[in-house]
Amino acid sequence: MCLPYFYIAGFPKCGSTDLWYKIIKHPDVIEVCKEPHWWPWRQYGTEKLPTCQKEASKTTNTIGKPQSSIEWYLHFYRTQGAVKEIVKSNRYKSFHPKVFGDASVSTSYGTVGNFFSKYELIDEQFSMTIPKLLYSATPNAKIIIILRDPVDRYYSGYNYSPYGRTKGSPTDFHNQTVEAIDCFKRCLLIHSPYYCVHHLEFCKSHSHGYLDKLPLGMYSIFMKDWLDVFPRNQLYILTLTELRNQPVRTLRDIFQFLELSPYEINTSEKRPVNSRKYPDMLQETKILLQELYRPYDQELVHILNDTKFSFSS
Repeated sequence: MCLPYFYIAGFPKCGSTDLWYKIIKHPDVIEVCKEPHWWPWRQYGTEKLPTCQKEASKTTNTIGKPQSSIEWYLHFYRTQGAVKEIVKSNRYKSFHPKVFGDASVSTSYGTVGNFFSKYELIDEQFSMTIPKLLYSATPNAKIIIILRDPVDRYYSGYNYSPYGRTKGSPTDFHNQTVEAIDCFKRCLLIHSPYYCVHHLEFCKSHSHGYLDKLPLGMYSIFMKDWLDVFPRNQLYILTLTELRNQPVRTLRDIFQFLELSPYEINTSEKRPVNSRKYPDMLQETKILLQELYRPYDQELVHILNDTKFSFSS
């Protein structure tokens, strides 16, 4: 049995789908279902997810185990033929050149709902985190995290949501943003930033759209959980801007990070991505969000020692 060799752990609406389809074009990367969402959601009982439904049902029917079990997760890839492909690729006796990955973006932030209630908070810090769980099971895993300007990410997510698709507008987004910021600040009066950022459902009861996703752009809070566990050389952190503007160089660097053979893909080939056209947000909304995210952007620049992450400066 095999666990994924690499993870595209996040974040949502940051280009993970485009990145995934580019990576799996490498001849030594086995294509499997992109987002099983096992680490944050399935293992805690959430089975009715919109992704990998066919593959999930096949796995359950094959082994008769609940989706929350590690056996189920291992067989999830076996039933897709990944293990068979790896064994066939054994050209060097003890070395298998073919690998597969898990691109569930919820892995980066999924400490909500069932997960949030499972683990105690000590001084408002989780006693267990997804990075800790993942590291305990597969300490040599390679983690790829793609980030985007948090203001653009939040607006994209709103417009991509079921509510935003049907009823969204720049004015409605502004009103929801004002309410979401107010809700987040009320949380900060009682709790730490770590608690408020991770407890994404704090504002759920006030939301008819996308309010509870506001903290996802506070990347530095989430990144500290990853950096506390994984060595820096097992984390590859990039921006959507890099992928868009320098796809050849970016993919070359990622393949090197994954220790795959050099390979140049056709980056001009159109692949399915989660995107749609929508009107620009109001300038006043943009200013509000930039002010909110700026301290977290500055902290991210500091902990990663790289100014390319200064999105809101």
